[in-house]
Amino acid sequence: MSAELNRLQTTRSGFFVIENDAFDFFSHRLGFMAWAVYTALCRFAGSRYTCNPSVATIARRLGVSRQTVHIALNRLEEYRVIRREHRFR
Repeated sequence: MSAELNRLQTTRSGFFVIENDAFDFFSHRLGFMAWAVYTALCRFAGSRYTCNPSVATIARRLGVSRQTVHIALNRLEEYRVIRREHRFR
């Protein structure tokens, strides 16, 4: 899966930044788990605001199930916070 992120400012060495507007607008609307998945995606994003972590990687990093990540990704896509492109091996 590849995700294109909206509202991500930049990634720099050692940390990443999420715009205040994204936090203010989306954090309470999305719910805790979708926001946690969004921040994980931001962590993996490069300078073109795209990332390719597997669902298993996100689940492992957050300590949740893959199903929970799928639900959160669907919510993020529903709110148009991300756009997914499915990649097949």
